[in-house]
Amino acid sequence: MKNIKIGLGITGSFCTLQEILPYAEQLAKENTVTPVLSYNVAGTDTRFYKAADFKRDLVGVTGGAVIETIVDAEPVGPKKLFDLFVIAPCTGNTLAKMAAGITDTPVLIGTSKLPLSKVIKLRHYFSIFYVNFICFHSSRCLIIEFQPEWQVM
Repeated sequence: MKNIKIGLGITGSFCTLQEILPYAEQLAKENTVTPVLSYNVAGTDTRFYKAADFKRDLVGVTGGAVIETIVDAEPVGPKKLFDLFVIAPCTGNTLAKMAAGITDTPVLIGTSKLPLSKVIKLRHYFSIFYVNFICFHSSRCLIIEFQPEWQVM
């Protein structure tokens, strides 16, 4: 992937936030990456990360401004601001809201006008479905499992 516009949706699996940064940095080396944060990621301080510190580190690796409100995320789909939209991590809560058509966070509103047709892989944890990454591209939806080397399966 080179020279494409990527929306990087980040939802509230706080223990994985630090693992997202190297992935975001790798994507940003040859592409334009714009982080889109859920309200919880944008505003919740946890034992894993302070919200302001995470946003600072994310901007540091992507160089892009962070979208963190529904108002700012609303044009993403209709104006086709991204060639690719990745949700990493995609929690079960986010996936369930997507399936139900609920658009109550910036990440969900950013995906509301994107096509969702094929689900390739789910991971099962603790009797609930937890999806590590969802990647929207043109007419396909790919769910990509996390690998230690950040490789796409």
